[in-house]
Amino acid sequence: MPFAPAIRHPPPPASMPFPYCECNRTLGTLPFTFDSMPVVKKSGANKLYCMRLTAGECIDPANKCCNQALAKVEWWSKAVCRRSVKSVYMDGVKVDQQWDPVPEAPTMAVFKIPQINLPRSAVPAAGIEVCIELVATEQCPTLATFCTRGDRGSCTYAMFNDPDKDCCPIGSFAAASRRPPPPSPSPPEPPSPEPPRMPIAPAIRHPPPPASLPFPYCECNRTLGTLPFTFDSMPVVKKSGANKLYCMRLTAGECIDPANKCCNQALAKVEWWSKAVCRRSVKSVYMDGVKVDQQWSPVPESPTMAVFKIPQINLPRSAVPAAGIEVCIELVATEQCPTLATFCTRGDRGSCTYAMFNAPDKNCCPIGSFATASR
Repeated sequence: MPFAPAIRHPPPPASMPFPYCECNRTLGTLPFTFDSMPVVKKSGANKLYCMRLTAGECIDPANKCCNQALAKVEWWSKAVCRRSVKSVYMDGVKVDQQWDPVPEAPTMAVFKIPQINLPRSAVPAAGIEVCIELVATEQCPTLATFCTRGDRGSCTYAMFNDPDKDCCPIGSFAAASRRPPPPSPSPPEPPSPEPPRMPIAPAIRHPPPPASLPFPYCECNRTLGTLPFTFDSMPVVKKSGANKLYCMRLTAGECIDPANKCCNQALAKVEWWSKAVCRRSVKSVYMDGVKVDQQWSPVPESPTMAVFKIPQINLPRSAVPAAGIEVCIELVATEQCPTLATFCTRGDRGSCTYAMFNAPDKNCCPIGSFATASR
């Protein structure tokens, strides 16, 4: 039988974006995250979409939410999907699930795993596998149909701190999926007894940001969805001689919060959270095949970190075609960071973190991520 929806009292105001409550949506205020690409498994005719929940360092360690437990996880879904989830599992153990309607947006719904109450110390280094079983015969049998904006390649979720629930960092992972790796081959039978280039100068930021500010190291609104621009959740890799080109599709759609004034402004620039050792690793950057400027900024308060950026984009939403714009970064094979997994801070955890800024104000900097894996 389907789960009865849990009604929220009082209903959130109409202008409130996902997750439809008053909370700090900044990515990285909690140490918890999902990897950027789920694994799909079969359960009879149904599909299990499995994400790995990990716990590491916060982007903003000074935030009090960083040291609190994980209370719950919520996904931005649709009202028509309420019968589509059969079960939810955490490391193979079936757990409670719940749906919340969104009175001010009747076609939307919030799916959640409530009452997780998981401290950071209880998450092993390998993470915890969280699987959602979607029913093949219902309206939303895949992540692409289950997630709002799944048709644009990503699923949006929010994680809440326990007990305060006043931080709800918003993240996303790919609506695409990969198959689980094949099992390791059996050990062989015992043998029979018979014989058988030049670097780009960094751009210095003046004045340097205070030490307590997280990436992108400036005062700005980090909430995902304040701008209409985003990257798809999985890059495409191409070859350029010995080098690799990592290509992301930049798209423009509706904002999560259309009332925010940043929603109607142009894209000023994009910044990636990288490392100081990677400053010689980018050969070129292209937008739809046209070479564009690149720039590095050091992070004086975190000398091992660096910010890589495409400055002065100044791209209005109306100039982004429906198919998007291909943004490619060429990484040098012989330098220290020849792959996204090495180039991105936290790339070893499967994701690249970026920020997009509005023009001309640059006071919104929604933080997103995409997979370091590629197709």
